[in-house]
Amino acid sequence: MADYIPSPDNDFNNWQINFLNYLQTNKTELKVSNEDIATLIATQSGWETSYEAHLNAQAAAQSARQQKSEDRQAWENEIRSQVRKLQASDTITNAHRAALGITVPESNRTSIGIPTTRPIVTIAESKPLSHTLRFFDETTPNRRAKPAGVMGQKFG
Repeated sequence: MADYIPSPDNDFNNWQINFLNYLQTNKTELKVSNEDIATLIATQSGWETSYEAHLNAQAAAQSARQQKSEDRQAWENEIRSQVRKLQASDTITNAHRAALGITVPESNRTSIGIPTTRPIVTIAESKPLSHTLRFFDETTPNRRAKPAGVMGQKFG
């Protein structure tokens, strides 16, 4: 059975205001004592105080998060600017790069290997003095990518 008290705080807050207002307005008909109403009002006061503090803290946290994000972006931009200068410098070594935690270029280039499939080219559209070519891999004709490592098409 579903609970009649809403779970989200905002929904609960609206519900509890309506509940207490209706109870106070109809206390005679509902046979609710003044003592019960007084207890409910005292307990509601604690809820309202803590709920308002919670909402204020949420707003402050969102504001702090936004400021943090802006400050981080500015800091990252400055770091990236400095790293570009360092990477372009003749004095920086790979040991320096590693110690700074920035990109260390690979010293040995490795071949990706000979492709096992070949690219196919077709003329997709032909206009006077203009042709639109479509390249695709022979094993995947519906995909628009050439095989890994293929840089061009050998003609002739």
